[in-house]
Amino acid sequence: ELGDHGYEEVSDGYAVFFVSETSATNTEIVNGGRNIGSVKVTNDLTSVSDVKWLTSFTTETVTRLKNLKIGDNKILLIFEVWKNNEYSYTGYMIVDN
Repeated sequence: ELGDHGYEEVSDGYAVFFVSETSATNTEIVNGGRNIGSVKVTNDLTSVSDVKWLTSFTTETVTRLKNLKIGDNKILLIFEVWKNNEYSYTGYMIVDN
């Protein structure tokens, strides 16, 4: 699940935000927690960094991720956390680019 806007332009490229299972491969079925991940893509779109996981839920699921650049070096992430198909809370974090 790509974030609402999905990416923010930063000084050295683009920060991309998404939600996924952290241990899934294309051959596994995973029903564990879904977490927020981020990668950086270079300005020329030729290189992508390794995934940096920003949350570490095991039984909860992150969904409805939104991102908003709030300054030269800060990005606000807002998201919902669900457990057992029930809404738990709305969370947020501020990350450096």
